[in-house]
Amino acid sequence: MEKKPEKLTIRTKPGEQAKGGVTEIEAYFNPNKILLGKSVKLLPQPAKGHDVPEEQFGNGDPREFNLDLLFDTYDTDRVPKDPVTVYTAKLDSLIVVSPKKHRPPICELWWGRWGKLFEGVLQKLDHEYTLFMEDGTPVRATSKCVFKEFRDKRDQEKHSSDIAKQRI
Repeated sequence: MEKKPEKLTIRTKPGEQAKGGVTEIEAYFNPNKILLGKSVKLLPQPAKGHDVPEEQFGNGDPREFNLDLLFDTYDTDRVPKDPVTVYTAKLDSLIVVSPKKHRPPICELWWGRWGKLFEGVLQKLDHEYTLFMEDGTPVRATSKCVFKEFRDKRDQEKHSSDIAKQRI
């Protein structure tokens, strides 16, 4: 018997939910690579008589996590086949801004032995539907997601702005 890949689970943080009450989504996830990105802003400072300006640290940018998720209802025994949109619609709900919190829900991404892969909000979402039944029912989709690190202001450390800056 062929072993299926471990599913990725996307959960909203405790106390949060997406539009329609969605709090958890499972998807097949068998990446050939995982890309987590992070950058910082360096602000050039004029340095008279130098070829290269001095740099001053500005701030850190939030991390980004890009991933593709596969949803497939074709490879099931059910007839008629369920539309794959029952799964993609759950993802759609994660990008809707909550009127109460004024932002999308914060999500945690969990996968196999890795455990918690990432925490942030779904910033960008594209669905690519690739297989359809004769009647036009979509039964396979790849959802391209970009999650961006997000921390509530109450969770961030407080630092004084009067700390001396160091140039690089």
